[in-house]
Amino acid sequence: MKIRLAFYLNILIFSFLTNCSSSERQEYFNNLAGSPEWKLDEVIKSLAIQKGWNIGDLGAGGGYYTYRFAEETGPTGKVFAADINQEFLTGIAKTAKEKGFQNVHTILSGEDDSKFEDHSLDLIFIRNTFHHFDNKNHYMQKLVTKLKTGGKIALIDYKQDLNVSPVGHKVSKSEILAAIQETGLLVENEFDFLDKQYFFIFKKE
Repeated sequence: MKIRLAFYLNILIFSFLTNCSSSERQEYFNNLAGSPEWKLDEVIKSLAIQKGWNIGDLGAGGGYYTYRFAEETGPTGKVFAADINQEFLTGIAKTAKEKGFQNVHTILSGEDDSKFEDHSLDLIFIRNTFHHFDNKNHYMQKLVTKLKTGGKIALIDYKQDLNVSPVGHKVSKSEILAAIQETGLLVENEFDFLDKQYFFIFKKE
């Protein structure tokens, strides 16, 4: 019964988003990201962001985390909001300007490349985006080249055994670990405080 209800709920959500404007979709995603169940403050604390860091927010969507990163890294750092949707990026740039963030930049990513500059980032944040990658292993190998030495990738995504997730979006733990196996990344932390999501931090040596 739960699976059937989730199926119909996903159809309704997909129909709603399809008929929304870009700004309405961004507002929806930001409201969703801000829900208490996703424990934003605990996630941010776990990232241990330092002032002056360069951060890539991959699959930035509505920009909810982009703005928080802009606060955490401060004016001496930079936040690069990357997405394959130019309308989302336009909205993020507009909102960032309204909020007074001069350290937010936008990047139009490709389907198989983040388009971040090589060796430029202290942290890449990937939330509910990894499951979209067609060739996860290849994508992660390319992503590692965007990190500075000692840089980190934070990866959050829906658990495979979850009965309810947006439009069936989920991934297995084995898929995540297999994708980083040949990248040289090390598992620095695996957090378990998110009930519905995996949360890994990988480090480049």
